[in-house]
Amino acid sequence: MSFDAQNLSLGACILTIIHSHNKTHGLCRRCGRRSLHNQKKTCASCGYPAAKTRKYNWSEKAKRRKVTGTGRMRYLSTVSRKFKNGFQTGVPKGAQGATATPSS
Repeated sequence: MSFDAQNLSLGACILTIIHSHNKTHGLCRRCGRRSLHNQKKTCASCGYPAAKTRKYNWSEKAKRRKVTGTGRMRYLSTVSRKFKNGFQTGVPKGAQGATATPSS
């Protein structure tokens, strides 16, 4: 902040600095960005604590940054491979070892 010394006295400058708050936004627990407004308790990025995530059609690039595929996709990356094999479950056929045949 720059103060004009001719218009403001020193006491007014000190009061202005003391009463100014440092940060208006803190960390959001849902999106992790520093967009949670401290007084409103609302995230400017994702809209937390609203149930639905904040997104608007007038901002294509912002929507593109948040969609599926921009993160790790720990589960979804394996689904296409499992779908190709028909979602097989259990132990593979050769992994059980030799089956014991009763000898008479």
